[in-house]
Amino acid sequence: MALRAAEARISVGGQGSVELLETFGNDLTVVNAARVSLARESRELTARDARLIARLAREDHITPFFHPQARFRIRMPLYVAREWYRHTVGFTRSEVSRRYVSTMPDCSVPAPEEVRARSELVRQGSSTEPVPWAVEASALMREAADVALGAYSKLIEGGVAPEVARGVLPQSTYTEFIETASLYGYARLCRLRLGPDAQAEIRAFAEAVEALLRRRFPVSTAALRRSLGPAPRQDIPIIGIHGEMGAGKDTLADNFIAQMRGLYVKRRFAAGVREAAEILTGIPAARMYSDEEKAIQIASRQFASQEFDEVVRQMLAKVAPSFAATEDWRSAVPEFASVLCDAVPQHERFDQRVKPITVGRLLQLLGTECFRRCVGASVWVDYLFASVGGGGAVVIPDTRFENEAEAIRARGGVVVRVARPSAARMDGRSGAHPSEARLPPHLVDMVVVNDSTPGALGEQLILALPALHAIAVARE
Repeated sequence: MALRAAEARISVGGQGSVELLETFGNDLTVVNAARVSLARESRELTARDARLIARLAREDHITPFFHPQARFRIRMPLYVAREWYRHTVGFTRSEVSRRYVSTMPDCSVPAPEEVRARSELVRQGSSTEPVPWAVEASALMREAADVALGAYSKLIEGGVAPEVARGVLPQSTYTEFIETASLYGYARLCRLRLGPDAQAEIRAFAEAVEALLRRRFPVSTAALRRSLGPAPRQDIPIIGIHGEMGAGKDTLADNFIAQMRGLYVKRRFAAGVREAAEILTGIPAARMYSDEEKAIQIASRQFASQEFDEVVRQMLAKVAPSFAATEDWRSAVPEFASVLCDAVPQHERFDQRVKPITVGRLLQLLGTECFRRCVGASVWVDYLFASVGGGGAVVIPDTRFENEAEAIRARGGVVVRVARPSAARMDGRSGAHPSEARLPPHLVDMVVVNDSTPGALGEQLILALPALHAIAVARE
């Protein structure tokens, strides 16, 4: 299936770009290249085929990955292209020649925040921080580029041959070329150019190449990335998992992450709820995840009124620091007390008692009746994405509320609902609680059915990645 023009081109930096012109083959090409030795052929990609691709990559049987081919049109600065051209084995390139072309070129000039300081640890590299005078440095580079382009224009207008006039153009001048290589050749290029020691500018182009390859060869590209090394960014940056109690949300997340081998990590909206619960109960947050731990009955705990005020303040400071920094936090104390304690404090000497409930039920009450009601519905969305930042691809297995699903989709992610024919769990939580309500259909991008083994459940999601990516792209 051919990619639409909008899907086949990714802008990089200022005026750079990577465009996938055409491909030969797909994931099935790899499978059939491997199975030809047994005189077998697959007509459509199955979970068994996906496992074969993963094994080929894992055990370094690379020949089948040379059969699929890709052709790109790439526009990048000269200094990036000269590094890119170091990858020669299996690559064919044809470049725009300034010997013949005399149109005015463009130059790449870094923004102030991109004028990185020299690294004190790596001789040929840079640090992640800009130089103190980054604004002036960026302006100086812009001025130098303008002077060079002005000189070039004057030489061309004066009749100087382009092959001579090009001598004044700087290394930041954009060049353009068409490049063809095998899927494995690009996998090796991306392995090196996506590494932490690669220059940021070339890394951005490698990310774009890998992103486009994932759209055409999703299973093979992921398998090669797992075998050759982790990638810093994925096409689907966030996968939210939704489902009823006992449907297998964590099972799906854990098996998908394990099979993707380091490409995704697990994060939770409710991680902050557990940290708040640790402050309240003294139970470590790490002991509040399994079904068995959630079913544990919490013993009553006494609080003096002033002590409870301080506990509420500490919980708010942990997960909603901006709210805790205002006097508004005091208005949350009666709300927290009415939900969590035997009585609402009316006097500073009034003692309170945390109600004896299960860990699971406490997490429900803290997350929804306390924090969402007092701080705001976005409290857990803000908490999670502040901790995730802009790096890495994440799976969120506790996507429960509509605003959480909307936040995931707004950031280029997708929401998957896991359904289980018979889902039941007894850990003291209420299945009728608002946090257990089913999301409306328009906020769910795909449904996977948990009716087999945990491994098969993870494979369902892996095989669905191309369709999920198409959904995410169509939404942009």
